[in-house]
Amino acid sequence: MNAPLPMHAPTAENERLARDAAALALQRRRDTPPLNGPMPLDALQAVARWNVDLGVSRSIGFARNTRQVQLRLEAFNLFNTVTPGNPQTTLTSSDFGKVTSLAGGTAPRVMQLAIKYQF
Repeated sequence: MNAPLPMHAPTAENERLARDAAALALQRRRDTPPLNGPMPLDALQAVARWNVDLGVSRSIGFARNTRQVQLRLEAFNLFNTVTPGNPQTTLTSSDFGKVTSLAGGTAPRVMQLAIKYQF
């Protein structure tokens, strides 16, 4: 039986995302005129980011509707989307143009279940 891959193991999908992100970041925007000299602030663009969160709840009444139980399920980053960070922009770095981290504020999928009793 094959041993499971560690969480940080590179996969073909992650490597493809990193290549695409680096290529997109280094493309010049079409509406930016060619310049000799300082580059405008918005000349490099990062990869688009998206995330899906979901919350589902169900309230169940009993005892002549004087009491209630509420069940709630919440999922954050439901599709477990990898969001690469921005490419390295330091010209003297050996990692110039490479994505070496995840975007700030991203987390793996998190799910939580809550039960509330009201009386």
